[in-house]
Amino acid sequence: SSGPFPVCSSKSFLVAVPAMGVKGLQGFVENACPGTCVAVNLKEMAEQRRRARPGRPPTLVVDGTACLRHWYSCAAWVHGGQWREYTRVLESFAGAFAEAGIRLVFVFDGAVEEAKRAEWAQRRLRHGREIRGAFRYVKAHGRQPGREMFCLPSGLATFSRFALKALGAETRCSVREADYEIAGYAALHDCMGILGQDTDFLIYDSVPYLSVSQLRLERMETVLFSRENLCRALRLRQSDLPLLACILGNDVVPQGRLEGLRNKCLAAYRQKHPGASTPADKVLAVADFISSHCCSRGGISELPLSEADQAVLEQGVQMYLLPNQQSPWVPSGSEPPSSESMNSLERYSSHDVLQVTLQGAALEKISATEPLNVDMPVPSSCLQNLSHICACIPLMGQLLNSPAATFATAVLVSAERRRMIIVTFQLSCKKTVTNLQPDSSLYGNPTKHPFLYVDENKYCNLGTILRKILPLWLLVLLIHLEVPKMHQMPFWNQPYSFMLVSLFVFKAAKEQHVRAESFMVFDVLSAGVVDCSNTLEDEEDTEFPGQAITFRPARERIYGILFAVKQGDSGPAPAVKEWFVYRGNSLRQPDLVTPAPLSLPEGTPDLKVLWFSEAPETKALRFSTFLAVFDLLDLAEELEKLESPLAAVVCLVTYIALQERSLCLEDVNAYVSQAVCVREKTDEELAGIKLPVVDPRAIELGSLFVRGLTILIAANSASGFPLKMEDLMPWKVFDGLLFHSKYLQAHSGCSEDDLLEGTECWVSQFGHLKALVTSACGRRNRVV
Repeated sequence: SSGPFPVCSSKSFLVAVPAMGVKGLQGFVENACPGTCVAVNLKEMAEQRRRARPGRPPTLVVDGTACLRHWYSCAAWVHGGQWREYTRVLESFAGAFAEAGIRLVFVFDGAVEEAKRAEWAQRRLRHGREIRGAFRYVKAHGRQPGREMFCLPSGLATFSRFALKALGAETRCSVREADYEIAGYAALHDCMGILGQDTDFLIYDSVPYLSVSQLRLERMETVLFSRENLCRALRLRQSDLPLLACILGNDVVPQGRLEGLRNKCLAAYRQKHPGASTPADKVLAVADFISSHCCSRGGISELPLSEADQAVLEQGVQMYLLPNQQSPWVPSGSEPPSSESMNSLERYSSHDVLQVTLQGAALEKISATEPLNVDMPVPSSCLQNLSHICACIPLMGQLLNSPAATFATAVLVSAERRRMIIVTFQLSCKKTVTNLQPDSSLYGNPTKHPFLYVDENKYCNLGTILRKILPLWLLVLLIHLEVPKMHQMPFWNQPYSFMLVSLFVFKAAKEQHVRAESFMVFDVLSAGVVDCSNTLEDEEDTEFPGQAITFRPARERIYGILFAVKQGDSGPAPAVKEWFVYRGNSLRQPDLVTPAPLSLPEGTPDLKVLWFSEAPETKALRFSTFLAVFDLLDLAEELEKLESPLAAVVCLVTYIALQERSLCLEDVNAYVSQAVCVREKTDEELAGIKLPVVDPRAIELGSLFVRGLTILIAANSASGFPLKMEDLMPWKVFDGLLFHSKYLQAHSGCSEDDLLEGTECWVSQFGHLKALVTSACGRRNRVV
């Protein structure tokens, strides 16, 4: 095609770029359904929106995760990332839309739904094979592979969020499946469109879906995938598209699950339409099957499938239903699936929201009369176990030695659909309760009330906790209200380490997460799960264990901060589920990682103090907590004298040297010298660096450093932000090409003067930083 858009032809079915979402649908709409691809000019669309809705800026919701491949256009990509060059690309992207008067809202994936975990794992394993191929190419040819083997630099999604925020762009991080939140946000706010590269946006009943891969930024032109034209071509209703997606295969319904049904559909379709067969027939056949059953009143239950397959399809269809939407394929009484985190990006409807208001629980300098509201969707299990919640009300009243009448009871609203429960607690009494005399007739049945079961006048585990923490604390139980799962969680039987979070801490963690201001903290506090995508590391190289293993001790201590684990605590601490990619990990199940206490004289500090206290001594406490994550308290005095970016480099390089016994002095020289030089290099100088050869070991070390920066960010988040986040960003301390060149120089035996390009002040600074690293290692009997 000579133009900016692909020519759609029913005779071809080639997919140039792998697409997310529904299997085979992207290729179908681009090559076999010409009316679905509509060339549009975004400036003209925006002008039409302004005329139709005066006073409201035209808004695009951008799927940030899906845009990464489009954004990272830097020529060099294997060396750890060209971060300063990359931020200029983001700046140009955001600037082009601002010039056109289009408001952008960037949304990034912040969680992996458990229903999609299997597909997530398969993608990670597939990406691992691609990375192995790239390393084999480098070893064979000594240069970077072509773009056809392109792999995203490690940590790109994480740092892109912070880069866009630094540019002043509105940036969000999802607390459940990002596609769902993007589609819901766009529909709720009547946005101009969704910019991304995921055919799931064709399936949601939301605003128009625009292609980022077809975007021509200089002309502000792209392709709009018309949902209406797709339905017309397939002779389906909009409400049939979720079922089409699930039968074809998506992230929820594995492609192999309904292969037998698809084959039957295909055989029936080709019998009705004999002639030359094309790959497009699969989509047309499934659409024909759906249209032949769409008049059935029984919905999915009337399809000729086993009950197990019907249940999978029903779950998949529900995943596409936005708030207040229903499907003719799902019984009206069915509940949409709840997220593991049970939070959403926006409050879509008052009838889908649980309101918990806490008054009178003063913490630090928060007013005792100031109401605190926490809003979230009503989980299905909550509505099925209302007796548990109602039972909580008099229990709380008794614990506080207050009449139960001072507590509102659970109220049902809109009982035919998703119901709203309003629970208001007025915690006016701050007395510590020691003697509990529960009503055994109410709480004595473990089957009826498993989480309130009473044994010999003592509340099993939960009561022990309540006696210690009320009234200044609110149980996560009352935040989540996910009763059936709560008593099954691994930390349920550990009273000292039960996932108790101050309501203010939890609320702050969620807000920071949604605003893309922190990293990893909310995932741990809300679900006890952390995941990490692939890193550019050579699985065939046994010298390095991989970044997941290298940084695990630091992560253990971060979890220790969040769970307030102290030295000498009895019993095991709650394990965090880690889904990390590393050599030999099949990703069939998570690694269970136990939080570790910090080696601080005063023990692990309280999160309330770290996050909210304004006392003068808190600043030092936050910094010492941050250093304790990396077991580098002895460097506190020296690091405080350095600029924050350089302090971060010393901290990270020292930690890597202590964990990686194969790290040699030349590697340290490369790390430190590039951190010193990168601060003074111009963008042109960095982009113009030429490498005589590409070294696979240098690739690994570059990616290891960048992944280490994400751990610094997580530690900074958990410690109450002792350092500015912007000082921990890679564009402040790292450039892949520069590091690679310094690595080659250091290993070629060049002098420190040559390594620092003969600049005297650089040599001096380099010597000081290197001495800090090697002396800290020496004090721990680690000779580099």
